[in-house]
Amino acid sequence: MSTPGRERERRPRPWGRTCGLRARCQVYIIPFLKGPVRTRERATLEGHPLIEMESFGGKEFVDRRRPTDEDRKLARQGLARAFAVVEEGNTDLLIRDEINVAIACGLLSVEDALNLLQGKPPSLGIILTGREAHTLMIECADLVTEARPVKHPSEKGMRARRGIEY
Repeated sequence: MSTPGRERERRPRPWGRTCGLRARCQVYIIPFLKGPVRTRERATLEGHPLIEMESFGGKEFVDRRRPTDEDRKLARQGLARAFAVVEEGNTDLLIRDEINVAIACGLLSVEDALNLLQGKPPSLGIILTGREAHTLMIECADLVTEARPVKHPSEKGMRARRGIEY
């Protein structure tokens, strides 16, 4: 499952699926571009018994225009952790947050990301998020969505609201 789209429009899909957890699934989330930054998602999901989150990013958000060697190293570690999570077999849903952007800005190769998808057990759901999804990622996915705004308060000059957009 791949969810490319613009930041404000796409966020609810994978996080909403996680927050529902109606089926009592074990969820593992790997954000690729965010380190230990305290985000609204992290604050909301922290401490949930069915959710584990492990970030692979620096102290700040990755500068997509100028990724560093450290950014690349951390992204590779995140991908290695995703392979380990699949191998362990204790997870029902793996969310690879911003993996498409990590590929687009050169932190990871599309081939490495595809290897994980092709080697997963059928029972494991994987959600990939981020804009600029590579064509091969889209071809490999079972479901691809792209959220787009039809109408948004920012068009009227309204600022982002706490609890809604962030």
